Amino acid sequence: MDLLQATKAEYGLPTGITIMAAQAAEIDRVLDDLIQRIPARFVLLADVSGLLVSFCGDRAQMDLVALGSLAASDLAASQTIARLTGEYENYQLVLRQGQRNNTILSEVGRHLVLLVQTPSQVPLGWARMLVVQAARQLEVILQASPKPTDETAGAPPLAQAGLGDLFGQAFEDLWSS
Repeated sequence: MDLLQATKAEYGLPTGITIMAAQAAEIDRVLDDLIQRIPARFVLLADVSGLLVSFCGDRAQMDLVALGSLAASDLAASQTIARLTGEYENYQLVLRQGQRNNTILSEVGRHLVLLVQTPSQVPLGWARMLVVQAARQLEVILQASPKPTDETAGAPPLAQAGLGDLFGQAFEDLWSS
């Protein structure tokens, strides 16, 4: 469940982008499709400051706030290494291979990070191809400028509408589901 489902309004991220409810639904559709096609254990989408945007899959005992923050930090460090060594490209990927699971980090444009964990039996080439494809789809969704729905027209951005209360409610809903 993402924070937008809990609020049904537009969602302003610290990076300056705003995600409307219609975009959130499209984002969730892409993530659900990705988790099914790979198949993945879980998929997490966060902004580059580490703020959780959406999550689907097996949550187990994970601290999603910490995971989003660490994924954003890890990707930022890897991007900087790539720039310093002259190897930076769009849709940069970071891969961590494990005995049971592989973890892939991908940038989604300049504002988001996608974290995908797959069982180690999933071919890495297949997973990589689908993650890059999903990252491109997500970037297109974010670049679109949807008009506010009747439900959100005139509603203040979440940053002005008691964001702390909305986060509290969203996390309470997340843990109770």
